[in-house]
Amino acid sequence: MNTRLLFLGLLSVIMALYLKIQADGLGFPDGQLTGLERVQVTLNYVFSILTGLFGLVLFYLTWRPLKLKETIVIKAATAIYMTLILAFIALNNWYEVTPDNGLGG
Repeated sequence: MNTRLLFLGLLSVIMALYLKIQADGLGFPDGQLTGLERVQVTLNYVFSILTGLFGLVLFYLTWRPLKLKETIVIKAATAIYMTLILAFIALNNWYEVTPDNGLGG
C-alpha cells in the first residue's frame, strides 16, 4: 500500500466534497442566482465530479500492485491533480474577470 497515493486520493475526495458544498451554498437565500453564480455552480459541479473520480482512481491504485515504478505514478498523479486545480482556478478567475453583457461580477 502506497501512503502517498492514499493521501493524494484522500485530498482529492475532500476537495470534491468542498466544491460540492461550495456549489450548494451559492446564491441568495431565496434561491436566485446571478449570471456569475450560475457559471460557478456548473464549474464547481464539473470539477467536483472530476476530482472525486480522480480520488477514486488513486484509491484503486493504492491497493493494486503497480506495474510501473511508484515514483513515476506518484509524480504523474500529482501533476494531473495540480493541473486540475490550476485549470479550476484559471477558469473561475476568467469568468469573474470577463462578465457577460457588462453586468459585472
